Amino acid sequence: MKQNSGQSSAAVPSTVRLTRLFPVPESLLFLFTAILSCFILFFTVECSGAGQKPGLLEGERSRDLPVAQSVLSGQGEDPVWNRTARLIAGLEGGDPSHRNSMDRLWDRIENQNIKPIQSWIADKSYLKETTRPVFYPLSGADFINAHTFFPGAPYYVMVATEPPGNPAEVRSMEQRSTNRGLASVRAVIQNISDENYFQSRKMSQTMSNPELSGVLPVLLVWLARKDQQVLSVQSVAISQDGKITVAPGVHPGLRIRFKSNEKAASNKGEDQIQTLYYFKIFLGPGSVNPAGGKPESAILGNLSQVNTIMKAAVYLLHNEKYEPLAKSIMDRSQLILQDDSGVPYRMFDESWKLDLYGNYTRPVALKGMLDPYDNLRQPALATEYAKRSEGPLPFPYSYGILRSGMKESMLMIARKK
Repeated sequence: MKQNSGQSSAAVPSTVRLTRLFPVPESLLFLFTAILSCFILFFTVECSGAGQKPGLLEGERSRDLPVAQSVLSGQGEDPVWNRTARLIAGLEGGDPSHRNSMDRLWDRIENQNIKPIQSWIADKSYLKETTRPVFYPLSGADFINAHTFFPGAPYYVMVATEPPGNPAEVRSMEQRSTNRGLASVRAVIQNISDENYFQSRKMSQTMSNPELSGVLPVLLVWLARKDQQVLSVQSVAISQDGKITVAPGVHPGLRIRFKSNEKAASNKGEDQIQTLYYFKIFLGPGSVNPAGGKPESAILGNLSQVNTIMKAAVYLLHNEKYEPLAKSIMDRSQLILQDDSGVPYRMFDESWKLDLYGNYTRPVALKGMLDPYDNLRQPALATEYAKRSEGPLPFPYSYGILRSGMKESMLMIARKK
């Protein structure tokens, strides 16, 4: 039977159908509709996560950390960031001697580290194709390894004790001389080109200059040299309650949005934008304790189902006091890629699948280690390496390279079963 109105009953608003059955005064109907609308709006905003747009799908939410609206509203793209990143990286403009030096250093890094790693992960889809976020505790300025091993991460969270740096210094580069700052950047790049390893002492000396301070210039070098387009750079901080904000906070940091030039050329859209976070945080025994208002607890609490990378972690997590932090990292990780200085081998139980690569015999003695050298030995790990190592690594990784070069390059990959 045809409807007299020419429409199906499903097209008639529910409020209209209800008033036909139960006559309701217009004032009450208006009030009911207003209250219902406010409830829906409140529920949607609250459930979408801090700083997230209402109505996002779960996969879309996972593309970034919860951030304050002030951060989102201030992330406008500006070509000055990409120009200055390329200037610092020695790709265009500036002093020809800086460009030549950076070309030489990058050629070594690319051939010694990046290309071998890219070839090595070619048949490891769980690294190359993963879209999980990446967490890098005790990272220093080493974005290069995080991005090379996990190129498809929606966002990266790097945590270390070096100062983040000042974006205003980068913005003004085109209007002033920065020869001293660029020399400091070259010194840091030289460090990793030699050993794929940042020495904290050298980083402290070279990053405390008044022209280009902190880790920001080095992060921009990695992005530009890896053919990434830098879209925006922001100073952010973790507030006392753990939110990421543009206001001054307990832990200063950076938020850098970028996109590969290859993907930008194909115009694939917003979903291809990646985000790099760097926070200056001292990770201590109380970092995972929810009591006491530890702000680092809150930022760690926002991480789950991540891929964790650790390298040259000074055997910190081997200390008994740091066991809760190590356990927290394991709980939040689906995969951990590390050398022997990260999570102790003894902490991985049957719920983890471990793949061993390279060669391991004993730890390397470092200045300022919390534990006596003998306490850091991992005889069970050495035994397992002797039994079932997958063979030598084609790139340098771990402190072992400081003692005997590529003969002791090693890493282990732990995946939750």
